[in-house]
Amino acid sequence: MSGNLESHKRVAKNTIYLTIMEGVEIAIPFLALPYIIKTVTADNYGKIAFAQSIVAYFGVVVDFGLSIVAAKEVASHRDDRTELGRIFSTMLIIKFTLLSVCLLSLNLLVCAWSKTRADILLYNYCFGVCLADVVFMKWLYQGIEKMFVITLIRSSSLLIYLGLLFTFVKGVDDYRRIPLMQSGCMVFTSLVGLFLMVKHEKIRPVMPEFAYIRAFFRKSVSFFFSRASLTVNSKIATTVIGATLGDHEVAAYDLAQKIARAALLPASMVGQAAYPFNARQKDARFATKVFFGLLLLVGVMLAALFFMAPFCVRILSHGKLPESAYLVRMLIPYIFIGSMSVYLGAPMLVAWGHSKPFNHSVFWATAILVLTYGIFYMLKTGTPGYYCLVLCLGELGVASYRLYHCIKYKIIQIHDPDKLNS
Repeated sequence: MSGNLESHKRVAKNTIYLTIMEGVEIAIPFLALPYIIKTVTADNYGKIAFAQSIVAYFGVVVDFGLSIVAAKEVASHRDDRTELGRIFSTMLIIKFTLLSVCLLSLNLLVCAWSKTRADILLYNYCFGVCLADVVFMKWLYQGIEKMFVITLIRSSSLLIYLGLLFTFVKGVDDYRRIPLMQSGCMVFTSLVGLFLMVKHEKIRPVMPEFAYIRAFFRKSVSFFFSRASLTVNSKIATTVIGATLGDHEVAAYDLAQKIARAALLPASMVGQAAYPFNARQKDARFATKVFFGLLLLVGVMLAALFFMAPFCVRILSHGKLPESAYLVRMLIPYIFIGSMSVYLGAPMLVAWGHSKPFNHSVFWATAILVLTYGIFYMLKTGTPGYYCLVLCLGELGVASYRLYHCIKYKIIQIHDPDKLNS
């Protein structure tokens, strides 16, 4: 009994740490946004958002689902320093290889596309977040359940960025400096985190055999496709809007999506903190109670957001993007359904060893989104509101598929969670 209590306390504590980190990650951009839009204009902010949406696809390739595999492997071998060193080395080898390929591919794409060719520096500055992802060992600290280190590193990065933003961004032409400072701060603090990890966790590189690297990479393939699908689901609207409508429309949609991402914070944090515990204990009763508690919290929060949307948008955009309030309200169903699918995914299906339905759940939604947005792109039609509606329908497919399989495998029982066995 005491062991379970300690485990539950650890999950709660890690949830708090991760909530602080994600809270800072959400709050800092929102603190900076009015200044950015006022200083560099909404259209240039739209250019940055469009470039970041393009780079996000390459970021998925760089991660390749490896972080999910690594976190689970670390959780299983947390007391074996030799094995942790092997995992550490394998991650660096694979990720730096993927990083090099993606950097070359990005520059070829940017140079070949007339829309992006003139702003090649902007795209390379945005790509710096991919380098930060390689050296930021979030998966390791997640696996050993030391979330406070992750919180310290990421929060420091964002606070430094905020100070640099107000100091060095003074005019319209300074918009390229914004992603440069974001990437630079992330890389710097990630390197500090890497040093602390090697020093305090006493993890030393262990050169893995090629067969080990290949096996590790193969484990991540299925997670890569699910992560790629998730990124497409969340970024394709920004990409298509930027390619067909314009920078101002991208800015309006991106602001609404940032608010939606902030509203997904509880589900994301609870899921990240619960994943290692669920993977070890497989306590279905506990996981189900967390699920229902999360839905209640999100429902109350979204009711408030519906009424607060115009005020939030007016403050965050300096009054320059009033159309974002309508888009926020359009995304409220997406936020609620997305909160369900986030917790039903890796924290439940993957933790119980059912990775296939986790991965398959987003594929059909992605196919629908790509088909629909592709038609919008070819016909040069559609509005940001249409994209929000289609995004909600896609997320509904993901959540429904995952919920069905959680019930099927008795990970969750909607009718009577108190009678669940672990």
